[in-house]
Amino acid sequence: MTSPFSSALGRFAFELYRNIDEEGNVTVSPLSIHLALLMALEGARGETAAEFSAVLALPEGEAGIEKAARRALDRLTDEQRGFALSIVNALWGQVGHPFRSDYVERIGARYDAQAHAVDFAADPEAVRGVINGDIATTTRDRIPELIPIGMIDADTRLVLTNAVWFKAAWSSPFEPDRTAPAPFHLASGGTTDVPTMHDDATVSYFEDDRVQVVQLPYEDDDIVMDVVLPRPGLEITELERDLSVDTWRSWTKSASSTSVALHLPRFEMKCDLGLAEALDRMGLHQAFEVDRADFGGIDGGAGALVITEVLHSAWIKVEEGGTEAAAATAVVFMTGAIGIPAELPLEFRADRPFLFAIRQRATGILLFLGRVSDPRANPTE
Repeated sequence: MTSPFSSALGRFAFELYRNIDEEGNVTVSPLSIHLALLMALEGARGETAAEFSAVLALPEGEAGIEKAARRALDRLTDEQRGFALSIVNALWGQVGHPFRSDYVERIGARYDAQAHAVDFAADPEAVRGVINGDIATTTRDRIPELIPIGMIDADTRLVLTNAVWFKAAWSSPFEPDRTAPAPFHLASGGTTDVPTMHDDATVSYFEDDRVQVVQLPYEDDDIVMDVVLPRPGLEITELERDLSVDTWRSWTKSASSTSVALHLPRFEMKCDLGLAEALDRMGLHQAFEVDRADFGGIDGGAGALVITEVLHSAWIKVEEGGTEAAAATAVVFMTGAIGIPAELPLEFRADRPFLFAIRQRATGILLFLGRVSDPRANPTE
């Protein structure tokens, strides 16, 4: 059953994905980005807040989105679940800056955000190391350096961060001794051999004249990986052009239990992104404009806060036993700065670029979303 939070997250996720101008392999955590921006929204006012609400796909007049988010996250991070999921939010604020106590208390209560007083003005590089170290700890060193050198300086006043780490075993693992090199047809037109996992399994499956879709359940079958494979001759960019949460849900809801011969590349990828331009294209303008940004709910307007960048880094590894994935997001604020069903046997052979998502079945919450254009960890072409 979807909630106002999961519905908003789904709409935001696919709109953001379409606006990310990135070729090759792409992976993001819509959940991580959405949570970090929700914390920024808590301090936005006026038209800046209205733009945040629209971009985050929040229902007009919908109160209590943070309560829906809290309920969803509590369920996801329940230690009794059959998978591991850590979600850590934090506020890193310049010592001595007049942050409103109600803002700090509110994001602490609503998002479990831990508040840290740091001194960007005295030693921004040292603070960068502390923030990156905290994120590395949460993500088990999968995201070792979210914030690159030079991204924060003595004018930085606030950084809001989210970090996510996920690990789960398949309900029916692939047998390692069946993994073998198999051709993968690259978007560039070339072909390369990649380690490909094989299994004969009964899974939820859907197909039409454009796509084949499988849902691969984890040990806790409330969490699944959807793999969407365009039909031969359909470019993945053409499929992505019309991609939406409604399209994705129609595929997954139409799936039925089917015996399938699965052929899925083993893959690992990491993606580092600056999201300011994508968010600007989606309609978040004022937050990046020094003369128009209104974050009076954070410091009463005393610091003329403006967002200079929204950083995101995500990593995922899919192999025979299951999946491990991690992501982190940082919203960087400065003062006075400028920025912006079928006949058997059925075969599902992912031997060309495909899309994937890791989501919770019951609510539709999207943990990770991405594109595999080249399954090699370090492609050379």
